[in-house]
Amino acid sequence: MQRRKEIYLILFPETEEGVSQAKGMNKALGHDVTDTVSATFTTDTSTATGKNKRTIERQVQIGKELSGVADQSTHSHRLHLWST
Repeated sequence: MQRRKEIYLILFPETEEGVSQAKGMNKALGHDVTDTVSATFTTDTSTATGKNKRTIERQVQIGKELSGVADQSTHSHRLHLWST
Protein backbone atom coordinates (compact mmCIF):
# COMPACT_ATOMS: atom_id res chain seq x y z
CA MET A 1 0.00 0.00 0.00
CA GLN A 2 2.91 2.34 0.77
CA ARG A 3 4.36 1.85 -2.73
CA ARG A 4 0.94 2.47 -4.26
CA LYS A 5 0.76 5.77 -2.37
CA GLU A 6 4.24 6.76 -3.61
CA ILE A 7 3.15 6.12 -7.20
CA TYR A 8 -0.13 8.00 -6.66
CA LEU A 9 1.77 11.06 -5.39
CA ILE A 10 4.00 10.95 -8.47
CA LEU A 11 0.91 10.94 -10.71
CA PHE A 12 -1.04 13.50 -8.62
CA PRO A 13 1.48 15.69 -6.74
CA GLU A 14 -1.21 18.24 -5.88
CA THR A 15 -2.75 15.71 -3.46
CA GLU A 16 0.33 15.55 -1.24
CA GLU A 17 -0.26 16.55 2.37
CA GLY A 18 -0.18 20.31 2.74
CA VAL A 19 -0.57 21.17 -0.95
CA SER A 20 -4.34 20.86 -1.15
CA GLN A 21 -4.70 22.60 2.23
CA ALA A 22 -2.64 25.53 0.98
CA LYS A 23 -4.78 25.78 -2.16
CA GLY A 24 -7.92 25.71 -0.02
CA MET A 25 -6.59 28.48 2.21
CA ASN A 26 -5.62 30.61 -0.78
CA LYS A 27 -9.08 30.14 -2.26
CA ALA A 28 -10.68 31.09 1.08
CA LEU A 29 -8.55 34.23 1.15
CA GLY A 30 -9.86 35.20 -2.29
CA HIS A 31 -6.73 34.38 -4.26
CA ASP A 32 -7.16 33.04 -7.80
CA VAL A 33 -6.77 29.28 -7.52
CA THR A 34 -7.83 27.68 -10.78
CA ASP A 35 -6.18 24.26 -10.45
CA THR A 36 -8.56 21.38 -9.93
CA VAL A 37 -7.62 19.16 -7.04
CA SER A 38 -7.66 15.38 -7.42
CA ALA A 39 -8.95 13.17 -4.66
CA THR A 40 -6.39 12.30 -1.99
CA PHE A 41 -4.74 8.90 -2.10
CA THR A 42 -6.79 7.78 0.91
CA THR A 43 -10.11 8.91 -0.58
CA ASP A 44 -9.36 7.50 -4.03
CA THR A 45 -8.17 4.14 -2.70
CA SER A 46 -11.07 3.93 -0.26
CA THR A 47 -13.55 4.47 -3.07
CA ALA A 48 -11.80 2.00 -5.38
CA THR A 49 -11.47 -0.79 -2.78
CA GLY A 50 -14.57 -0.19 -0.65
CA LYS A 51 -12.38 -0.06 2.46
CA ASN A 52 -12.68 2.57 5.17
CA LYS A 53 -10.34 5.57 4.82
CA ARG A 54 -8.82 4.85 8.23
CA THR A 55 -8.03 1.28 7.13
CA ILE A 56 -6.12 2.64 4.14
CA GLU A 57 -4.21 5.09 6.37
CA ARG A 58 -3.26 2.26 8.77
CA GLN A 59 -2.07 0.06 5.91
CA VAL A 60 0.12 2.87 4.56
CA GLN A 61 1.57 3.45 8.05
CA ILE A 62 2.29 -0.27 8.46
CA GLY A 63 4.07 -0.22 5.09
CA LYS A 64 6.22 2.72 6.18
CA GLU A 65 7.15 1.01 9.45
CA LEU A 66 7.95 -2.31 7.77
CA SER A 67 10.05 -0.51 5.18
CA GLY A 68 12.04 1.16 7.97
CA VAL A 69 12.58 -2.16 9.76
CA ALA A 70 13.74 -3.79 6.52
CA ASP A 71 16.16 -0.92 5.87
CA GLN A 72 17.62 -1.21 9.38
CA SER A 73 17.92 -4.97 9.08
CA THR A 74 19.69 -4.73 5.73
CA HIS A 75 22.06 -2.07 7.08
CA SER A 76 22.89 -4.18 10.15
CA HIS A 77 23.47 -7.23 7.98
CA ARG A 78 25.88 -5.32 5.71
CA LEU A 79 27.81 -4.03 8.71
CA HIS A 80 28.08 -7.55 10.06
CA LEU A 81 29.37 -8.87 6.71
CA TRP A 82 32.00 -6.12 6.50
CA SER A 83 33.24 -6.71 10.03
CA THR A 84 33.93 -10.42 9.52
